[in-house]
Parts: sequence; structure tokens; C-alpha cells
Amino acid sequence: GDIPLQGDFSAEHMIFGVEGVDSDRRDKLIDLLDIDLQWRMHKVSDGQRRRVQICLGLLHPYKVSRIE
Repeated sequence: GDIPLQGDFSAEHMIFGVEGVDSDRRDKLIDLLDIDLQWRMHKVSDGQRRRVQICLGLLHPYKVSRIE
């Protein structure tokens, strides 16, 4: 069986651990999503955890194409 992993990571550790990120984009996302870099991910609320997940998903720009 698969065993879920849990760790005591800070939001900062997770966000700054992503390589190849534009620092201005990262800073704007942190500000826009009102993320406290000291949050401990195993202690935050579901909403705070989701904001960090959204930030991680948006760190790298991506192209959205129109479906016809």
C-alpha cells in the first residue's frame, strides 16, 4: 500500500523550492494570495493550504489555447 507522506514544511520552503521562477511573478503571487511565508503547511487551514497550492500552480506561466 501507498502511505501518504506528511512533512513539516513552510510555505516559503515550498514556494522558493520551485526552480526557474521569475522572482517578480513569485512575489506578486505571494502578495496577491496573501500568503505568509512562515505558515507551517501541516498546521494551516484548508483555505491557506489551497492558496499555497494555487501559487505553486501559477509560478510558471502557461499558454491557454482556445478550443474550437
